[in-house]
Amino acid sequence: MPVARILAEIGDGTDRFTTTAVMRVEHDLRDRGSCPDGEGCCCDAPALGRGSHAQPRGLNSHTRCGCKLTNLHMITRLIMSIILNMSTVMARLQFRTLLMARASIWIAGAITAVALPMAVYQRTGRADLAALLAGFIVTPYIVVGLFAGALADRHRIRSVALLTTSACALAFGSIPVAQMLGVLTTPHLFVSALVANTALVFFDAAMFAALPAIVGRDRIAEAFASMTAVSTVIGLGGPALGGLIAGWWSPEYTLTISAVMFVVSAVVFLILDEPVRELSHRETTILRDIGAGLGFIVRNRIVRSLTLLGLGNSIAEGVLSGLVVVTVSEWFGMTLDGPYLGFAYSAMTVGGFLGALILPRLGRRVRIGTITTLGLIVAAGGLAAWSQQPLYWIGLVALVVYQIGATVVILNGVTERARVTPDYLQGRVNTTARMFAWGGQPVGAYLAAALVGTIGIAGTQRVGIVILIVTAGIAAFALRGLRREEPSN
Repeated sequence: MPVARILAEIGDGTDRFTTTAVMRVEHDLRDRGSCPDGEGCCCDAPALGRGSHAQPRGLNSHTRCGCKLTNLHMITRLIMSIILNMSTVMARLQFRTLLMARASIWIAGAITAVALPMAVYQRTGRADLAALLAGFIVTPYIVVGLFAGALADRHRIRSVALLTTSACALAFGSIPVAQMLGVLTTPHLFVSALVANTALVFFDAAMFAALPAIVGRDRIAEAFASMTAVSTVIGLGGPALGGLIAGWWSPEYTLTISAVMFVVSAVVFLILDEPVRELSHRETTILRDIGAGLGFIVRNRIVRSLTLLGLGNSIAEGVLSGLVVVTVSEWFGMTLDGPYLGFAYSAMTVGGFLGALILPRLGRRVRIGTITTLGLIVAAGGLAAWSQQPLYWIGLVALVVYQIGATVVILNGVTERARVTPDYLQGRVNTTARMFAWGGQPVGAYLAAALVGTIGIAGTQRVGIVILIVTAGIAAFALRGLRREEPSN
């Protein structure tokens, strides 16, 4: 960022906190006898309730009342303005760097989400294996989620990010290399997906810890909204473009782009300043750290309730995601060589973006329980319209509606967890909660793989619809009267 722009941001209006701090300094100076006008000093009258000749406060208010400390007043205001606003500027720079790194990973994810299941389905022609792959992608959260959160709270964020993005680059980069050498197998695709997504569990844990440290807990919802806006732009075009490239080039070689984007993300993390945060004490054992995170989730009603309800939401999402490829190909009869599969993923991205826009507004006006219950009902309606009628384009609209509801439920839980969790517990609490909430996705995907051959695509997705409706009923009962808590320190 140019120096002039940084200076412009520093001087961009002193906020109310800065003004209050300056008033306190001036008050202290006057009480020490530094201001010759004493009790009648007009520069203090508006805020302190003293004197009878209050005038509007400004940078030169001491000059108007004859105070001899005009220069000191100006210097005090300038120094405090720079100090108090510089942290905001640096937080913006860190957040932008973090957002750049995340954008590279989202590009890789958008392409992989299309190319990898397409590669499996084209090689085998089996719907159950395509659904099984969706389960492999999220299973690592169940297996290593607890340890990932505890380790993220102990180690530097940059170190974790560099190791995990490098592992993802190697895992996905091995696929086009093996294809070129003629030795690629279907198990190789599954192993690469498992390795990369295991690394991403540790990466996500580090990002959960990084975001509150960079932006502050009072701006977490806005930060999520900004990140969702960027991911939406990528998600709109990424899957469709990935589908076109995979149809033209081959899905296996298309994963070269994913590997390159993970390398780009690693390079960006090299220039990211380590966020200042309280680390977990290394004198304790990993198991004790895990226990502390679990204990907080169990004791806190908001976190506990939203985490358990997220399980039902994620089971239904696992059913849907496990059958996206076969629904587009067999239910709607669209070719996988065109952009139609990518359009389906783009529709879900649009829904996710709209859900992220809606949540902050709902959060200011609607109770936590009402948000979750309504989100689950909307998701159930969208899933029904996606899977229970034969028109592809109506199905895309239904996917948008589904993802709005599902995203509101997910982000409501994420935002409340991050807001009430102490800094030193952020990594393990959020990763553990996400492990339970996302643990339903592999269950849903494996359930879809087991049922689709027996009751068909529409019948299997009706199971997901019922799960969402039942979860909404539980949410309406379990979250009634629940109010937001104050953040923990």
